[in-house]
Amino acid sequence: MKDSCSLPDTLIKRINNQVKQHPLRYRDRSHFIAEAARHELQPD
Repeated sequence: MKDSCSLPDTLIKRINNQVKQHPLRYRDRSHFIAEAARHELQPD
């Protein structure tokens, strides 16, 4: 399923930097955002 959202430019740049620095961990920006969402949605 695809969707879209708006993010501040500074946040996009920070995400892009993380993806570039960790190519074995994150395939792309969408993968990074999905992983971050999964992390935040884990049960307490």
